[in-house]
Amino acid sequence: MLSKMKRKLMICAMALCICAGLTGNTGEVSVWASEGSSSDAVRIGALKGPTAMGMAQLLDEDGYDFTIAASPDEIVPMVVQDKLDIAAVPANLAATLYQKTDKDVSVLAVNTLGVLYLVENGDSVKSVEDLKGKTIYASGKGATPEYALNSVLKANGIDPEKDVTVEFKSEHAEVVSALVQDQTAVGLLPQPFVTTALMKNDKLKVALDLNKLWEDSMDDGSKLVTGVVIANNEFIQDHADKVNDFMDAYKESVDFVNSDTEAAAQIIGDHDIIAKEVAQKAETIILSVKPQFYESVIADIKDVVTDKQIIITIAPGKTLAWLAEQFGKEVKIVRTMPNTPAMVGEGMTAVCPNEHLTEDEIAYVKSLLESFSRAEIVPERLMDVVTAVSGSSPAYVFMLIEAMADAAVSGGMPRKQAYQFAAQAVLGSAKMVLDTGKHPGELKDMVCSPAGTTIEAVRTLEELGFRSSIIEAMKVCEEMSRSL
Repeated sequence: MLSKMKRKLMICAMALCICAGLTGNTGEVSVWASEGSSSDAVRIGALKGPTAMGMAQLLDEDGYDFTIAASPDEIVPMVVQDKLDIAAVPANLAATLYQKTDKDVSVLAVNTLGVLYLVENGDSVKSVEDLKGKTIYASGKGATPEYALNSVLKANGIDPEKDVTVEFKSEHAEVVSALVQDQTAVGLLPQPFVTTALMKNDKLKVALDLNKLWEDSMDDGSKLVTGVVIANNEFIQDHADKVNDFMDAYKESVDFVNSDTEAAAQIIGDHDIIAKEVAQKAETIILSVKPQFYESVIADIKDVVTDKQIIITIAPGKTLAWLAEQFGKEVKIVRTMPNTPAMVGEGMTAVCPNEHLTEDEIAYVKSLLESFSRAEIVPERLMDVVTAVSGSSPAYVFMLIEAMADAAVSGGMPRKQAYQFAAQAVLGSAKMVLDTGKHPGELKDMVCSPAGTTIEAVRTLEELGFRSSIIEAMKVCEEMSRSL
């Protein structure tokens, strides 16, 4: 059975949670083991929603340890760090990573088809053409929802970048909240969150079924595959019996969920784990919530957090002293500041541990972060500087690329090509700084021929205050971070 299902994929590192140097993902991770689990238990990761619902019957079975997350960003690093044996991930993420890596995991099953829907207030969207000019709120940037939406829009002659405005939120609840605030917008949601949203807001209605749009729009007869189950190849080879047992049990669980929805719903509801229960099971706790929620989240878990666990924070302005004060006891805390390029495996993360971590523990945290970015230990006094120089700076670079492309377009170059030339020039220049170790000024001088074109451009940039504007912008960013 296993051999018939296998298609090769590899999973690589992604960001834990990032948003222009501030906090991004607000997801919660639920971790638990069945009473009969042991060190030999199969470690399974899944996402809240459809991918985990089919496993309902397995949640309390002996032999399985589960991690249920709100975002794929939380699952993928665990796969990379060999913390999971089997995991459910978005289909397009798996396919993309297959093309970029060493193919050392395999697909066991397709577990989710056609669960995405467009919802709205009112009755203004009756066809995909009606989406033109709309704002669409969605969760799942970089995952299947973004890919599926873009594919359907393009197939119907709608440019996702020009004809609609797509705003991504960190979780599905934020999409629903955005729809309350913006009555003219449309939301992209998966089941069962669609049903939940409709129950909470009777003004919402399902406008379009993205699965039907996919089938109507694609000429290849494909289905909208939104989720797959993968397994580590080494685990498959060494534990083929466990994999086959899991597949059999998984099929039984899916049949159970489909046939006895009431009983399945009870199990699923019972395993919506709260923060305190997470803290009791986790070896490492990542506080990936927005800064304003830190105090309440810590208050909820501090009684069960022990001096053996590592707390990783991702929030500007929340100092080690402040965090220790919130816990009210000696706790192993690591402040971090990642940035958005972590989404493509090229992030930069600052790491600042407190005095309670051992060298081995610091090395472990650093290795975890290095699964999706470079990571460097910095003193805490520099954390606000880090926010300015790497946390927020991708925004400055994107503006530079956009401006360079605009200039190229004014010179006659097609915009798509202009972005490619500008972005690659920035990428290559950054790599030269990192790989050669030469001073940026020296590298600049290598490009500037006497009486040449480049030196004239440099002279103009100096006249217009290019350097000083960047410095001033970063100082403002640093001070803003310090005030949080």
